[in-house]
Amino acid sequence: MACQAPAPTWLHPVNASVRDPDDPTKTERLLALDGAKERLHLFKAVFPEEGSFDSMVDGCEGVFHTASPFCHTLSNPQVWDGMKSCLSNQGGLGSWDEGMTPLT
Repeated sequence: MACQAPAPTWLHPVNASVRDPDDPTKTERLLALDGAKERLHLFKAVFPEEGSFDSMVDGCEGVFHTASPFCHTLSNPQVWDGMKSCLSNQGGLGSWDEGMTPLT
């Protein structure tokens, strides 16, 4: 028996990052969701590139960052630098430090 997730309920506009928004193999499933045409906005962003996520999070009420591994300590400084650049002050999310990461 196949299981199918319910269609999303779009209460707010959604900004999402992809490496290449012009590549249909990466975007067609997202754009095919009900309501996506009206409320889904795709932005090009490259994780470790500083400032890459600024335009995507500008004006947002909240950020759900789900592409990073969950762990208590990061041994790879490149991962930490990428995460910091993703959530930089340019996005209007305020400052934070390594001890406490306010992510959902």
